[in-house]
Amino acid sequence: MATVDATKIHQGPGSLWLKVPTPVTGKRLLIDTNGNPTSPGWAASTAFALGQEIVDSNGNIERATVAGTSGASAPLWPMTLNSTVIDGGVTWQMTAAGANLFAGAVENAATVSVAPKLEEISADQIAAPIDAVLTAEAEFIEITLLESDLAKLQNYIVNGTFATGTDAGLPSGAQNYEEIAFGGLLAVPKASVAVISPRRNEPGKFVVSQLYQAYQAEAVALPFQRAKQTAYKLKFSGLADPTRPAGDQVGKIYRQT
Repeated sequence: MATVDATKIHQGPGSLWLKVPTPVTGKRLLIDTNGNPTSPGWAASTAFALGQEIVDSNGNIERATVAGTSGASAPLWPMTLNSTVIDGGVTWQMTAAGANLFAGAVENAATVSVAPKLEEISADQIAAPIDAVLTAEAEFIEITLLESDLAKLQNYIVNGTFATGTDAGLPSGAQNYEEIAFGGLLAVPKASVAVISPRRNEPGKFVVSQLYQAYQAEAVALPFQRAKQTAYKLKFSGLADPTRPAGDQVGKIYRQT
């Protein structure tokens, strides 16, 4: 008789996190007991592997582009995206400004899709295909966000720049502002994103889905209306990191048991 395992039935909301560290092969994104991502920091005289990521003292993500042993004291961390610094035998590159950013309240399901494209190989002498090969794959995370936080919204606009200030030309008492300016030919920003969902039957345990390198793949549409709260859909498409071994180049899903 078939046995149903209720612990394998998952029901829980998904929380989207932006700019999370990418683990080296064999490791995974670490989280605390509340499901918040935790980040390894810098340490003196420590061996760091190629591709290992840490969060520096400025709160930015640094990636080891040259493996080695760190120096006796922390280097002066760069503040410009993609800038590098030498730390003993390690070369660090700043890959993201800010780390572990919670995207905010979401609506409906957070969808994690893994879609390989398989092409069948046929022979004229045989009616059915005789083999299948993987020719492409598409992995993405799709979510509908409710919080229109401009500081976070800049992460979803390919060439958006966030700023705050005061404009004396605005009415008194309402002269402070925040804004996103956009437009122009800029490099497409890429960052690691994760959806973390609590297990309903195991408090303190979670299902974690991560894309190592992802970009916002669709237009951000902000519908303003009286009858319903503003919600906008986000879709992050995963890119392959060819420096990682096959089978672990795009992302990972794991469940705490």
